[in-house]
This record gives sequence, C-alpha cells and structure tokens, in this order.
Amino acid sequence: MARQIFALTVLAASVLSAGQNQPQAGQTEEPAAPVEDLRAPGPALLTGDSGSLSFSPELERSNYIRGGITVGATYDDNAANTETNRIGDLSYSILPNIQLDQTRSRLHWELGYFGGFTVNQRLSERNQGSHNLNGVLQYRLSPHMDLRLSDSFLNTTGLLQQFQNGIETPVTGPVNQPNPTLITPLAKNINNTASADWSYQFSRDDTIGAGGTFYDAHFHDQPAGSTTLLDTSAHGVHAYYNHRFTARNWTGITYQFQRFEIGSGTNVTNTHTVLLSHTIYLRQHMTLSFFAGPEYSEIDTVTVTANIIPPVISFATVSNAEHQLSASFGGSFGWQGQRTSTRLEVSRKVSDGGGVLGAVLLNSVEGGIRRQLASRTAVHLNAMYGHNRELGSFTTGTALDSASGTVGVEQEMGSNFMLRLDYGRDYQTGSTTSSNVGSINHNRGVISISYHFTRPMGR
Repeated sequence: MARQIFALTVLAASVLSAGQNQPQAGQTEEPAAPVEDLRAPGPALLTGDSGSLSFSPELERSNYIRGGITVGATYDDNAANTETNRIGDLSYSILPNIQLDQTRSRLHWELGYFGGFTVNQRLSERNQGSHNLNGVLQYRLSPHMDLRLSDSFLNTTGLLQQFQNGIETPVTGPVNQPNPTLITPLAKNINNTASADWSYQFSRDDTIGAGGTFYDAHFHDQPAGSTTLLDTSAHGVHAYYNHRFTARNWTGITYQFQRFEIGSGTNVTNTHTVLLSHTIYLRQHMTLSFFAGPEYSEIDTVTVTANIIPPVISFATVSNAEHQLSASFGGSFGWQGQRTSTRLEVSRKVSDGGGVLGAVLLNSVEGGIRRQLASRTAVHLNAMYGHNRELGSFTTGTALDSASGTVGVEQEMGSNFMLRLDYGRDYQTGSTTSSNVGSINHNRGVISISYHFTRPMGR
C-alpha cells in the first residue's frame, strides 16, 4: 500500500509538471501566488514543514537536480548494540545520492534517493547495501484547495543514517511521527512512512482539512540470542478545523484515530484523540505550535503460554481487553535563519513501541541546531530523549529510557567537496518483561568526504 502511494506521488509529479510546462493554445502559464497572499499554511502539528535544519537560503533553492557521492569510515565501540559481549568495529561506506526539486505555479515536488554499500571489518556477515527513497509532492488543486503527498522508504541496518545531517524534510509532524527514540539490536530493517493531506480554505480566516498516515516496519536477520524484534504497523486518519484570529495566530481542533498492530497480531491498540492546537507564525521561517487534549486507548492483548507435561505440549491463550484515558500534549518550534537553524519538539502521546515494545505511552524531547560559523564552515547538534511505558496491565513495570545525541562539523573544500566529522552517543536502560532487553550504550565516530553537484532543472 505504501509503495503504491509513493508510485502515485512520483507519477502525479511528472504528469502535473508536464501539464504545466506545456500551456494550451491561447493560454499563458498561471503566475505563481504572491508571497503576501492570505493562504493558510498546513498545521505544524500534522505536517513536517517546521522540522528541517536547512538554512533559509537553502529552502529557497528549487528547480535543481542535485547529486553526489559520500565515502566515509565509522568506528562504533558496540556495533551489535548488545548489553554484553560488546564488539568494536570499523566500517567503510560508499553512499551515492541524487535529488530532484522542481517548483511550478501550482506544483512543488521533491524526490531523493540515498543508497550505497557498507563493509564491516569485524562483522563481515553484516556487509550490506542500504536504500533510502523519499519524496514530497504539494499541488494546488484550486485557488483555495491544496494536496500534499509524502513518502519515505528505508532499507538498512541503521548505518545509513550516520551520514545524514538532519536537514531533510520530515514526512509527518510530531503528532503522527513514528517512535524514533528506542535503540534496537542490530538487524535488517525495512520500513515505510507515508502521508496524504488535503486542505480547503473556505474563507479568509477558516480552513478545514483531512488526511491519513501509514507506517510499516519489518525486521529480518536478527543475531542469535538477541531480543526478538516486533514487526509494527500503524495506520491513522485525522480531520481538523483551523481559524485565524490575527494575521499570525491560528487556533484549531483536530480529531485523530490511530491503530497500532504489534507483532503477529498479539497486540492491537486503537486510539481516539481530540486535540486543541494553537500555532504562531512569529515571522518567515519561524513557527511555534502547541497542542493538548484527551486520548482514549482500546488495548487488546493476546498472551500465549506453553504448558509442557511430557510427552504432551499444550498452549493456553488468554485475551485481555482494556481501556485507558490519558492526556496528549506537546509543542514544536522551528526556525530556519540565514546562518542559524533550530528545531525542538516535545510531546506526550500513545505511539508504537519502536520494534521493542507493544504500544507505549511516549514522553519525548527531540531537537537540533545548526550554525554557520564561516562561509564554508558549519556545526550541528542533534539530541533526543524518550521515556517509553508499555500500555496494558500485563506489562506493568515495562519501561525503557533512551537518549542519543550527535555533534559534528561540516567543512566545505572548494565548490564541490565537503568534509564531515561527527561524534555520536546512544544510551538506553530500563526494565521489561523480556530479560534480553537491558542497558545498551555505545559511542560512534564518523569521518566522511563527499562530492556534490547542483544543476538547473527545466526552464
């Protein structure tokens, strides 16, 4: 389903772009909407528009094809992400990429591919290729109606993210974002995140909208003796109404339904959430948003117990249905300046268990800052903290705390080359019903050199 959404996104971008590039006889191309018009932006709590660490001049670049290749080396003192028997490993990667970005009077679309291959010095059985395909399409259906489609497909063991600097546009906002906080043992991970949003501004100060999100994650080739990771599927739909009280202040109400399916159908959670939100557009490229409301969860858990009385082995199945009322709240801030960009997201919500737990009540803080020190030098810092408590009476006391952070420097060398140095630290601890999940921590050091190019695309 998600791959079909992505294919439709790419197809729609090419068809619509071609249609706009070739006006009909007697017609002229529709001029772009003026910056000072009164069109309503998408809600910051639902879309990923405020989550980028790009500088404002980088946001204004469009109608380009970009590409390049990155080669690098990484040392990880706990490459297998295990509590005991830590293995330090040095790996080498080669990662090509290509990105397309085009803007027309009614259409903006982006499509990017990051791929490559990683060779490990000690964990040679983990030598593998990585693939990351992502795209965003925004189309103005009518003068007051917009459609936004986005998708991100990832196939990796987690090593690919070491070379990404966090400036890509997220697929969703903080309310719909999959759980990014938990640290999993080394395993092959195939996941897809897709979203679709429609909005209609029916008056100068009033907007309605609806949309849906899809997230699917599968784990393969897990090392023997490690924690059994849980495949995860999450689907959600939402509808909202926003009203503008002043030129820069929007207040809205959102209803959201989500369904989390964890494992082989043994843990299913449905949530109903009503959120009151307020968004302040402080100035261009600076957004502050808050949301809060009740969240009602329906938790269905199936527990299978083996009874072994030789020579007979029998299984007992116990189903448990529970209901829970909790509070969901949070906020986000995003700013893309000329030389400084920053983002911060704080949230409390029901979320998926990141492949380690069932549905959880997640308290998280995530943020980053990027600063240009000189014309060719920039530094960046990203950090994340999450407290995950599994829902349901059968999982009382099951909770994990995790924290991770990365700091690095980017140095341009000439017009097409860049040197990056990064240091990362990850830490996780807590108690679970599985004795195989315990404290995990490791340190990473990364050095990479990349070649990149930019070429105009289209007219």
